[in-house]
This record gives sequence, structure tokens and C-alpha cells, in this order.
Amino acid sequence: MCAASLAFAAPNTAIKALGQDLKSFSPASITAHQGAEKKETVVIVLPQARITDTIYTAVIKGACMRLWLEPKDKYLNSVAQIAVLNQWAKQGYVFEKPKETCKQMGEAVGNKSNILLMGNTHMY
Repeated sequence: MCAASLAFAAPNTAIKALGQDLKSFSPASITAHQGAEKKETVVIVLPQARITDTIYTAVIKGACMRLWLEPKDKYLNSVAQIAVLNQWAKQGYVFEKPKETCKQMGEAVGNKSNILLMGNTHMY
């Protein structure tokens, strides 16, 4: 069995924080999977049949909010990407370099924040 595909049994800092920050979205699950270079992929499964760009944007901005309010928070330090997926974990979006991109989005003015978000996103 490949170690990269195993979800951590004990919740880590990012999972705990995201669970609190995204409570209003009622995520079905939030898990972390070990990836390359000791970085994690956090997978957020929502109870929606389809993840639209509006839902995705709201979830990611909710995830970034903690860093905007507390810039020295380190909860995304070990996260390489955040996947936001539908209820079957078959469709969604993946947010790359969340810590760096969230920081840039928080400093952006106007629509630049959305451009940064989508520029660091790919489809799942």
C-alpha cells in the first residue's frame, strides 16, 4: 500500500482549523494525505452534488480568512494543496500553494484576489 494515499488517523493542525473555519459549509469530511516533500494534500468533501466556482471560491476564502486575520498563523505551513470535492469525491477544484497564495490574496485589491485564486487552481 502506498504511504502517500493513506489519510492520517489523528487530526492535524490544518484539519482542525479548517473544520472550525468551514463549519458553515457542513463538510462531509476533511482529511490530509501525505504527499511529496513532507507536504500534505488536504481533501475537503462537501455535501453538494456539484462544486461550482462560486462554492469553491467561498470555501477557499473561508480557509484563507484565518491567515488574513492572523498573518503569523502557521496552520497551512505543511499543506501543498487543498482539494474541494463534491459528495462523491469525483469532481471539484484543487487550490495550489495555499499559504503563499492566501497571503497574496489578502494583500490584493479588487478583482486581483480572484485572479490569484483561479491562477493557482486546477480541476480535479
